[in-house]
Amino acid sequence: TALACLQGLTSREKPRIWLHMSNRDPQWLDWHQEKGYIDGYDLVDNWRVLFDEFRDVYKGAIIPDPNLYRGGLLAANVAACEDLIIATPEIAQELNISVAVDLRGRFNSYSDGMTWVWDTYKSQLNHHLCDFIHPDRLSNGAFAYALQWKAVMFWIVGSVDSKEAGSDMSRETDLVAQIMSEMAPNVAVLGFPYAGEGVGPGEVNGVTLASRYAKPLVCTDSLANTCVMSGVRIAQLKQNRLPPPKLEKDKIYIALAMSDGDNQNTWMAFFKPYFESELYGKFPLAFGMGPPIMDLMPAVAQWYYEHAANDTEFLADVSGIGYIQPENYALSYKESQKVFDGFLQWTSSYLKKMDMATLRTVGGEDSILRHYVGQLPHLHSIFADMGRYSGREGISNLTYTLDNMSIFRAVTSWRYGKEGFLKIGRAHV
Repeated sequence: TALACLQGLTSREKPRIWLHMSNRDPQWLDWHQEKGYIDGYDLVDNWRVLFDEFRDVYKGAIIPDPNLYRGGLLAANVAACEDLIIATPEIAQELNISVAVDLRGRFNSYSDGMTWVWDTYKSQLNHHLCDFIHPDRLSNGAFAYALQWKAVMFWIVGSVDSKEAGSDMSRETDLVAQIMSEMAPNVAVLGFPYAGEGVGPGEVNGVTLASRYAKPLVCTDSLANTCVMSGVRIAQLKQNRLPPPKLEKDKIYIALAMSDGDNQNTWMAFFKPYFESELYGKFPLAFGMGPPIMDLMPAVAQWYYEHAANDTEFLADVSGIGYIQPENYALSYKESQKVFDGFLQWTSSYLKKMDMATLRTVGGEDSILRHYVGQLPHLHSIFADMGRYSGREGISNLTYTLDNMSIFRAVTSWRYGKEGFLKIGRAHV
């Protein structure tokens, strides 16, 4: 946690520290060097020496309350604004860092502490970026980017972690809603609102809350080294895809698309073996990719584009520039349609940067999809219904055109109908 603070603070001037958090991290560091985005690097075995080398970027240590659930998150917000290193008293002494702020025993509840943070540091915290981050993830380095840009960091408890000391689910939800309402619309919320069954508000409830306040979710809850990777600037990526085939009416066509590419974490390790497999390129395949990758780690996106087969297409996951529920988007604003149009214009600019010609939406009836079509006329299609839980209720056609754009709808989802697909697969075998 202390080292991630140092990474975030040093990155405000320029990227300087790369953390080896997984066995894939050295590969991506070498890729950045291969492309000329960094000149080179030195390996540091004793990380403690970095606190001496970069002593000018921080003003002291902040001690979180170990007895208050999410006490570390309160400290992270203060550290971002006061240029501090989060540390235990023992670590601060070991690193010879004087204690500037001590939060031990200061607040009876997380809500009290977060209210104080917002009231005290509202003018210093970033009103164009926030972060849904579970307190355990302070140790994986992902919060360094939020600290670098002084993003508001918070967590709402769920049915399980509400039993932790100082928790109040209702009050915390209201407080986060208030914070989001006072921030600008059409800005990202990083992280992820789920950390296990009943831990946090959950994906659906978290995305619903963020959508209502026009905060698209960008999944970065375990993404280290964004402070470095986001320092790369690539103006345009170009896909090397084949032209579509001429369709024949007496044939059935099946399209395969890999999901969850809006999860920025997956591009560091999960998807790479697919592209390295000897079977890759044997058949057409689409990969969903979250457009914010163009800001967070553009060189990583560049690797995938350069190593993609010409029968691979990258499409935008999910619902646009970030993960939203279109039917709930910006409902807390009087001019909700104007805000939603702004979201679609934001989406359009990034899809053009990434040469993306289709996107996948969460749900979306025709009345909503018409707004997508109107704001994104350069697309060749929209793949609707990600998240449809069963059947084709309310759908007259699976494939049709809407204002001259092709719309593809799902029959089932990952949650239902799996047994039928397994039977079909066995029959073919």
